[in-house]
Amino acid sequence: MESLVNYAQPKICMTFRQAWTRGLLVSGVLLVILVGTGIAADIATLRRKAEAGDATAQYELGRAYDKGKGVEEDEVEASRWYSRAGRQGHKKALYELGDQHFFGAGDVPFDRVRSYAYWDLAAARGHFFARFRRNALSRFLTAGQV
Repeated sequence: MESLVNYAQPKICMTFRQAWTRGLLVSGVLLVILVGTGIAADIATLRRKAEAGDATAQYELGRAYDKGKGVEEDEVEASRWYSRAGRQGHKKALYELGDQHFFGAGDVPFDRVRSYAYWDLAAARGHFFARFRRNALSRFLTAGQV
């Protein structure tokens, strides 16, 4: 599935020669001026779709907050959006929730049993890495925890 956010690399707005003539070469290092790629507009559109209940948009917005792409990095907000998408069965969101519980990210408590449960739900929906992590984690949990 194609991402709803344009994470393309920023564009360089001047050539090497222009940088040289403007004195932006310092000790052989080029100071590059970057131009945004419209991520802010993509985030606004994504937020509208997420608030309307689109699970993929909710996941993508959570990912943006998780990685600080187009918004300030915020693990708590990422968790909130992942949870909304996860409640709708979005397998990537369920996988990310499993990761958050495994590592104790943001306001999510460290909880290997919940991590297993989220990875199990994502694996049941066909997420390969969730199945791999669930199986690896199961070796360290008791039968009652699984």
